[in-house]
Amino acid sequence: MPQNLISRLEKRINSIHKESFWTTLQVEGDFINFNESSREHTYALRTNKEYLEDILNSTLSLARIYTIVVKIKDGFLEVLKVD
Repeated sequence: MPQNLISRLEKRINSIHKESFWTTLQVEGDFINFNESSREHTYALRTNKEYLEDILNSTLSLARIYTIVVKIKDGFLEVLKVD
């Protein structure tokens, strides 16, 4: 996914989709790591195209399953990558 879409995804998750994304991440996501010194949690979430389109409010060209890798620290979510 292009960096501009990843940045847009991150902004939209941290604003209007924060609560619903966090709930989805807790239920369907995979815990990857907890860094005790920085208090950062890392998760991966496999999701379909429609879920990302709903968050981005735009159409994606490829119909596929995406993996979103995120880092959470102090209530702020950073999208590390989307494959």
